[in-house]
Amino acid sequence: MKIRIPIIRKNWTEWDIALLCYPLCIFCMSIERYINYIILVTILFLVLSLWRNKKIYINILSILWIFYLLIYPLGDYVIRCQSGVTNYVLLGYTVSFILLIVQNTELKQHKVIETYMLLLAMFEAVGYILNKVAFGLYTKLAYNLVSRYNEIGSFTVNDTVAAFIIAIGVAIVLAWILECGEQEIWKKRKLSIIMLLLIIGLIYSGKRTIFVTTLVCCGLIYTINCARSLKAIIRYMIIGVIVLAVLIGVSILFYNWYGDTNTIGRLGATFIGITNNEDITNYRSILARYMVEWWRESLETTIYGIGWGNFYNRVVTYVNVPNGHCVYLQLLCEEGIIGFTIFVIIALATMWISVKNILYFCNKKGIPESRIANIVLFGLTLFFVYCYTGNALYDMYCYLYFFLFIGWAVLLSRKRKNGIGRLIRFQ
Repeated sequence: MKIRIPIIRKNWTEWDIALLCYPLCIFCMSIERYINYIILVTILFLVLSLWRNKKIYINILSILWIFYLLIYPLGDYVIRCQSGVTNYVLLGYTVSFILLIVQNTELKQHKVIETYMLLLAMFEAVGYILNKVAFGLYTKLAYNLVSRYNEIGSFTVNDTVAAFIIAIGVAIVLAWILECGEQEIWKKRKLSIIMLLLIIGLIYSGKRTIFVTTLVCCGLIYTINCARSLKAIIRYMIIGVIVLAVLIGVSILFYNWYGDTNTIGRLGATFIGITNNEDITNYRSILARYMVEWWRESLETTIYGIGWGNFYNRVVTYVNVPNGHCVYLQLLCEEGIIGFTIFVIIALATMWISVKNILYFCNKKGIPESRIANIVLFGLTLFFVYCYTGNALYDMYCYLYFFLFIGWAVLLSRKRKNGIGRLIRFQ
């Protein structure tokens, strides 16, 4: 089936439409509107793509994550969640599950989704800038999207959502810059301007963990791609230490001048809080105590946990927050030592494969594998670090990125090892 989109002026397959709908799912989740509808449309076109192509590709990594999704956020959530199943939660993980099965093995076909995710990131960065330079226009646009004036971040329901979306945009721009040849000076300049726009948006978001992790990931990816000797690696590490020292000093100055109204100021407050032995976790330590207590309620909860989704039902009674702000402790609480161990093992395997992918493809410029390997390692590192302070595995806007990157890691592994895994064709 071919569908002509007049604005784009090209024929789109079901896979192309699914790749358009996928970031739309993230956008709808970011404004908390039309979520179920766009998820169902995405699932529809993913299934239609499978029906048309009649083939799937899987390897050990994808099988492990598929089984994890079946056992925990899909299976255990349905069986043990005491408050009942929420449609968008179940459908969100279903999209991720189907995507891991219906991957298009031609990586060049995935370029379009990078563009959509970058446009979404730029949209959120522009929202923060509009908030500073044209507040009246910003409030009108933001209210029409989110349907409220307070507690929003850019054009999303909060700053964390917007910051994570912008950080993924930074990953994409950096990968595109590294892909540019020496003669593509104007393209690099344009991408550098976009990068500056995204960084400004990230600063205005006030999310210190995501901001610092983004900077570290940028340095890591750049070093992997540009360092050609041990001497160069050491030089980049020294530069990184100097940048960190400058950032600490500048952030403290910003805090003294402007308070904690942006990310730089909040970092300054954090560093000052550390020196004064203050609690800089925003009461996450209290949540951690509750999670450990509930995990140790009985031998059964220690081994199997209290059940996926049940932490929310308990915690709102005590501290009125929607999540534990630490995926690892929340997994330990909800799925016990078994579920937590399984997740950590698969996560480590995913990171190991992603590192091997980028080390293999980083010197092969001009091919999609090199670009995507950079995005994957950046995105997975951001996700796992944010899991320590946020709700990444439980928030759709985060885990949709995560499982897309896992799918890309699987396909890169196939390219690297000349077809490892199994391509299954249907008649």
